[in-house]
Amino acid sequence: MSTLAALPRIDVLELARVTGVPEFHPEYPAFAPFPVHGFVIHHPDGAIVVDTGIGHGNDLIDTLYRHHSVSIVDELNRCGVDERDVQLIVNSHLHFDHCGQNHRLACPIAVQDAELQAARQPHYTVDEWAVVPAHRARVLDGDTDLCDGVRVLLTPGHTPGHQAVVISSFDETLVIAAQCIFRCDAWHGEIEMANLHGTEWRDQAADSVARLRALKPDRVLLSHVWRSSSSPARTPSSFGRAVRPAGQHRHRAPTRRQRTGRRDDPLDRA
Repeated sequence: MSTLAALPRIDVLELARVTGVPEFHPEYPAFAPFPVHGFVIHHPDGAIVVDTGIGHGNDLIDTLYRHHSVSIVDELNRCGVDERDVQLIVNSHLHFDHCGQNHRLACPIAVQDAELQAARQPHYTVDEWAVVPAHRARVLDGDTDLCDGVRVLLTPGHTPGHQAVVISSFDETLVIAAQCIFRCDAWHGEIEMANLHGTEWRDQAADSVARLRALKPDRVLLSHVWRSSSSPARTPSSFGRAVRPAGQHRHRAPTRRQRTGRRDDPLDRA
């Protein structure tokens, strides 16, 4: 695979806001409202969507989780992408809030084989949202190059088959870490036990974060962290839109990485 000359534009889509979780949810004791992000890589060969948010019309999910969700098709259109032109969905994993609108797009779906196996477990996800039809399945087995400048890394911990997406050009690297970590503090600190598939996955989760940190990325995007242009106080009708692009080039002063060769905190956050 060739390296891209420049990092493509990457849009972050706020596809949902979760304002309540059931008592059995690991985040319940310390719950605070959180967003559900999807991502659009405007690749020269066609748009790539990473995660599709929460689906609609599931009574159990609507009862257990208080959420306000928007259409991924509408959000793609808002950032200039016709849903028919999307070349690939990459599911970081198959929990219901990351694959819920896969069916709204017609393109292939890239998912790790380990995740497909995990999703067959009872109570793992919403089955009808997580199903990957055979004719659309691009089943991966570990780290894989997807196209020029875009690859996935297997990053187990949150789930057995969680994967992160790495976008690279000659001089920049951006990582869509998805839910490899839930909060920014875990990038440099202790592994979040509440974010693990089980306590026995702690070491693998730590190894996954270490792998991503070793890339020394310029930017890291997470699935459930508020961004600087978002606020929990905004009304549901106002949040469903693409926020500032993550990879557009502008004339600007040299970054810390350009001056020193490294960046201490690449996380995209509020």
